[in-house]
Amino acid sequence: MPQTVTRDVDRIVERYVAVWSEPDAVARERTVGELWAPDGVEFVEGTQFRGHAS
Repeated sequence: MPQTVTRDVDRIVERYVAVWSEPDAVARERTVGELWAPDGVEFVEGTQFRGHAS
């Protein structure tokens, strides 16, 4: 993987992990809006989460 792509992926992963412990609700909502599509779906241990409000 080219170094630029690796840095981009690393940055996305850092932001993804950080959003789960962000105490500021406004900052958390903004970051979720930047990282996920409005109708995005995530599956965790058999549970489905759909959209930003999940």
